[in-house]
Amino acid sequence: MVLIAITALSIYLMRPPDAVSSESSPLVFSAERARKHVEAIARNPRPIGSAEHDRVRDYILAELTAQGFEMSVSTSTAVAPTFKPIRVATVQNIIGRHRGTAGGKAVMLVGHYDSVPTGPGASDDGAAVAAFLETARALNAGPALKNDIIILLTDGEEVGLLGASAFVNEQRSAIDIGAAFNFEARGSSGQSVMFETSDQNGWLISQFAEASPAPVGNSLMFEIYKRLPNDTDFSTLKRSGVAGLNFAFINELPHYHAATDNIKNLDANSLQHHGANALALARHFGNLDFDQTKGNAVYFNPLGSIFLHYPGWLIIPLTLFALLAFASVVVVAFKKRFLTWRGTAFGFLMLPLAGVASYLAVMVALWLVKALNRGEELVPWGEPYNSSYYVLSLVSVSCAVVLAVYILFHKWARAHEIAIGALLWWLILALVTSVSLPGGSYLFVWPLLFASIGLSISFFIDGQHSSRGIIVHTLCVIPGLLLLVPMIYTLFTSLTFNAAGMILLLLVLLLGLLLPSLEPAVSWIKWRLPAVALLFSVALIIAGLLNSGFDAGHPKMSSVFYGLNTDNGHALWASVEAQPDEWTTQFFPDGGRRQPLPDFIPTSNFNYLQSDAPVAPLTAPELALLEEKTQDDSRLLRLRVTSPRGAGVVALYPDANAKVVGLSINGRTIDPKAIQGQWGLQYYGLPQHGAEVVVQIKPSQPFRIRVTDRSYGLPQIPGVALKPRPDYTVVSPTSPGEITLVSKSFSF
Repeated sequence: MVLIAITALSIYLMRPPDAVSSESSPLVFSAERARKHVEAIARNPRPIGSAEHDRVRDYILAELTAQGFEMSVSTSTAVAPTFKPIRVATVQNIIGRHRGTAGGKAVMLVGHYDSVPTGPGASDDGAAVAAFLETARALNAGPALKNDIIILLTDGEEVGLLGASAFVNEQRSAIDIGAAFNFEARGSSGQSVMFETSDQNGWLISQFAEASPAPVGNSLMFEIYKRLPNDTDFSTLKRSGVAGLNFAFINELPHYHAATDNIKNLDANSLQHHGANALALARHFGNLDFDQTKGNAVYFNPLGSIFLHYPGWLIIPLTLFALLAFASVVVVAFKKRFLTWRGTAFGFLMLPLAGVASYLAVMVALWLVKALNRGEELVPWGEPYNSSYYVLSLVSVSCAVVLAVYILFHKWARAHEIAIGALLWWLILALVTSVSLPGGSYLFVWPLLFASIGLSISFFIDGQHSSRGIIVHTLCVIPGLLLLVPMIYTLFTSLTFNAAGMILLLLVLLLGLLLPSLEPAVSWIKWRLPAVALLFSVALIIAGLLNSGFDAGHPKMSSVFYGLNTDNGHALWASVEAQPDEWTTQFFPDGGRRQPLPDFIPTSNFNYLQSDAPVAPLTAPELALLEEKTQDDSRLLRLRVTSPRGAGVVALYPDANAKVVGLSINGRTIDPKAIQGQWGLQYYGLPQHGAEVVVQIKPSQPFRIRVTDRSYGLPQIPGVALKPRPDYTVVSPTSPGEITLVSKSFSF
């Protein structure tokens, strides 16, 4: 019961601090005050190039100006050539500066104010914008700081970190940045977790621990994240040499980029944690002389927001100390004849076999959950709204399997031999991570050290099975429980229950650590214990099924878009969905056909669901020839692309046989590697006057190119009345969304 209580406590404390009311002191951050900004910002989606985007830009400028910030909007063309198609945008970065008294290195708070077209972005990244506006107010109400405070709100983050790229290329050199703190969201609730740092972070971590009212983060996440392909604006800043920290809350993944990322679903406590961190860091670093201390730190939360950290040079000494502790317990156990080589070998084999059996059982259970749901309850990110039922069910399955394997191995190994065998795996992982994943070494070194000490003491207290020995061992495995339970919870939150098989290998490892404490219960109850765990798992799956389904708060997601080819006057409805649902059936009454869309997306071979549609009175995009000349044995075409109907996005797709040897957009040269083979280019935030495109091709070739512009929403078609969406469905965030495409081909 003690272990269960500690497990529950460790998870309960993984919650953000309580929101502060608007009646609080003007010097503190108030989520209630910040919430009013979210309400103003996240009324509707605000993708780059939309009218709502411009409204929010003006709102932010007015609010920060009122708090004494010197404001500017930097408009420029940004290019992300690594995406396919290439992504280009006219971005409008908002930069506000609050002057310090000493003019030292600046402290920068970073977020983005654009959203995806499928959701209003209350959390992503409206929460950060609102947090900065409330932080600006609190800073203005307090004493002056030594260093400048800069608020950078980037544009075009959702389409390829384009605003951050523009800032690095054009404004970065003019600002002496001491530290940057980026705030993001991948969900709508949870703690504001510091999940990424710049390299050589020792000084930053110590200052973060001192400044934050509730510091949360661990160095294992930093080690994992830097090996992943994921990026935020902070990635771009970090690559340019800026030091800093990256924050996000990540619970409630189904709301990510969806229509449900609204003010109703944004957790006020998460907003409070975000803002309290932003204000505390601005004030703390705003009065510091920036240090250049080298070396990375190890850091983690053993319980709640208690934050421990130590320098990286201690990793190897601590690992060696844990190794000595383990060696000592083995020596003591052999001297007291508690161990035999045969029994220890079986104990060593038990944990990997339990891991394999657990993985297979969990994957079967996961398949069963999906089969029973028939995939209908899984939102596009792979996480159902009621995933907590299924996660607990999979945890129970894993526990049942490990306990069953443990009971079987009792035939060949005694309890303490199995315990020593399990600890040997902890030692191996401690040694490996200390060298190859140093920031994650704490997860294995500290539990190994304390468990080894606990076993040693229990061996000296009337043998390892005495009640006093079990109490000592239980106390000494608490550190392992406090470190691994939150990590397992965090991994489920970030990787979703689809990764349960791999995540629960950590649970298997933890159970191996706890086995000596569980021995009395296992010996008494025996097979009834895994049977109860298995029945509990089945009950949770049934509860999940009974609580499944869609409603306005937990909507089903689907999408459909419209395309008009003005070359031949053919129009169609299309979707990425596997099959029409009760609303999209009106677009595909005959079930539709599946094939690519070369008239609209020539670079994609995806088989879209599609059917014929009525022709809407829509004006085609235009591509005008401004100049043509021969230069260096090539034709140079200077073109201007515009959207007479005011679409915010335009895409260019040259003929697959076109030999394009050079390309620039508004004077920005595109990397030649990006235009090899068949390629396309998507321009976001297209200005009303259009964009200038310079194409360099072989002189003997005609140049054929298809232009497709994109507006948000479905078109109004005379004589066609579409049934409105039911309140339990919304646009899918992983599809093109509800958009209108109009294409036209050109030849020069």
